[in-house]
Formats: sequence, structure tokens, C-alpha cells
Amino acid sequence: NATKIADDAISEEHLDVTAVTGHTAETSIADGDLVLIHDASASALRKMTKANFVSGIGGSNNVRWMASVTSDQSLSYNTKTTIAFANEVIDVGTCYNNSNYTFTVPSGEGGTYMIGAGGWIYDQQHKIEKSDFFIVHTPSGGSANDSWFQSYDNGDQATDQRIFHHISGIQALNAGDTLHVAIQTVQSDSNAALFSGSGSASRFRNYFWGYKLIT
Repeated sequence: NATKIADDAISEEHLDVTAVTGHTAETSIADGDLVLIHDASASALRKMTKANFVSGIGGSNNVRWMASVTSDQSLSYNTKTTIAFANEVIDVGTCYNNSNYTFTVPSGEGGTYMIGAGGWIYDQQHKIEKSDFFIVHTPSGGSANDSWFQSYDNGDQATDQRIFHHISGIQALNAGDTLHVAIQTVQSDSNAALFSGSGSASRFRNYFWGYKLIT
């Protein structure tokens, strides 16, 4: 009869590498496949499914959006104007409203976000003197504030036809907080400028985007 090996009689010094390398190789693992682990609290070996083993590792990004403007938008002289990012390209988490051009942090999704916005200002008459670009943050139940700001000021030269704005960065947001983009331009002839449209769904001249960071 075969001799039974006593419990706890095999330790690492008795194992050859072929105890692992001698087995048939696998190139994928199913959720129900088993791995062997050492349970430190019980000082014992335990089996665990792959699904349980990887549970809690990494994360799923449930909130992300991107929107654009497809047609030129008129910008009244020296008037802070919300940019009409009506073309919803990405909206995971039902977080972006393309009728009021606002991102809202969904319930339970407060955290740190990577956000950005950009686009071209255009005046055929070359009369742009100044252009201010904003990402406006409104805390849940609070008042709007310009959390991000970029300014271009050409003084009285007024020779610019096109100006490109871009803002990106990270921001801590709570559930119910909102973000939208605004711009205010000054032309030496007091006429309107244009926020340039993208022209097509695959070539973006402007954008408003963001996603929650997995932390």
C-alpha cells in the first residue's frame, strides 16, 4: 500500500519547481477557477475563486462625459455667455445635460475629477481685444463660482482674428455639484464674435469633457 504523507509533513524545502511548472499551461482564467492562498489570520491554506480573488482590485469608471458645439455660436459683445455644448458625444452615468450644457455629479459619485474644456474664438474683422474663458462650478445648493479661468488680453491692438482657449485640471466635486463653460469677449468694434463649431462629429475644434478618477 502507498504510504500516506502525514499532515504538515511537506514544507517549501520539499517542493520542486516542477510542482508548478510541470502542470499544463493556461492562457486565460474563468471567474470560477480556483487559486490557492495563505490565510494569514488562520495560518492555513485556502482556496478562492478568481472572481473573489480580484474583487476590489482596480475599479470601474462609471462617470465620464464629452460634448461639443457643432455650429458657430454668436457671442454678444462683453457678455458672459454659456457655451452651448449640445452635441453629446459621451455620457456614461447619465451625468451630462445637453439642453442646459451642464455636467452634474451623480448621487454617490462625489470625488476627484479630471475635467477640461477648449475651443476657438473667431472674428472675421480681426477686432478681438480680450477673451475670458471659464469653467463655472456650482456647489449643490450653493452659488456659482468661476473655479477655472483663462484670459487673453491684446489691449488696444485689436488685430486678432482667432484665439484658442484651453483649460484642464483636477477638481474635487460632491454629488449634486454642476459644471458648465462660459466665455466673455470684447471686440474693438463692439460687434459679436463667434465660438467656432466643430464642423463634424469626428473632428473636434471644441470640447467639454471630464471623468471621475479611480482613487
